[in-house]
Amino acid sequence: MRAMRWILAAAGSVLMVTTGCGDVGSGDPRRGASGELPDGRAFLSTSVTEGDVPRPLAEGTRIRLEFDGDGLSVYAGCNYLGFQNARQNGDHLVVEEESSTDVGCRPKAMEQDEWLTTFLTSEPTMRLEGDSLWLTSKDTTIELLDIEVATPDRPLVGTRWRINTVIDGVSANSYNSEADAYLVFHDDGSVTGETACNSFSARYEVDGSRLSVSGLVTTRAACGDYGAVIETALFDVLQGDSTIDIETIHLTLTAADGTGVSLRTNL
Repeated sequence: MRAMRWILAAAGSVLMVTTGCGDVGSGDPRRGASGELPDGRAFLSTSVTEGDVPRPLAEGTRIRLEFDGDGLSVYAGCNYLGFQNARQNGDHLVVEEESSTDVGCRPKAMEQDEWLTTFLTSEPTMRLEGDSLWLTSKDTTIELLDIEVATPDRPLVGTRWRINTVIDGVSANSYNSEADAYLVFHDDGSVTGETACNSFSARYEVDGSRLSVSGLVTTRAACGDYGAVIETALFDVLQGDSTIDIETIHLTLTAADGTGVSLRTNL
């Protein structure tokens, strides 16, 4: 299904980036020739090395890059990062105008976001060969693979989808990934889940990309402000027909008015 472009809620700050002229070796496949950005494509990391030694990422995370026009969207397990005015200058990737969501994450995941932002704003060299992409800055190389090859779309049914983003029709606001809010579509036509404060069940039908839910039943525990936002957004999108969009490990449910929720499962 077609990818949903990430919309970052946080205000962006402009990063002034100057073009450097590095000494690029012609024999290293990680350092490539100039060309256009791979617009409309997303990539998932397969390895990260520093000085030819593997650099471990935060547990359970991978780096995801998506190119969209002159924008670059990035996710590495914590906040959604956005860069505008992305372009290729010679064999270097140049980005500006960084923006980010503001979600509290595990310290290692937050440190990883900072490291990745520094890497991407350092004008790394970029090489694309078929479905493989290499980015190199100094002695650090990130190798990535086209996401459709690296991670095929997960099935709607039988997957535990965790809610991590509420879409209000204008922006997308991410919430703490530790929140136990999820849903599961079962092959008997039922859907069950938790909203962070209540359990629920319902019946569903799928026609192409259209989801119809009926007979919603839920417990009635009071929700705090945080849980209420998630619960309201989920139940609103389940009250009428909505659109299903699955891209690899991400599921987005969108109502006719543009509101909805985004969910993800484990890699």
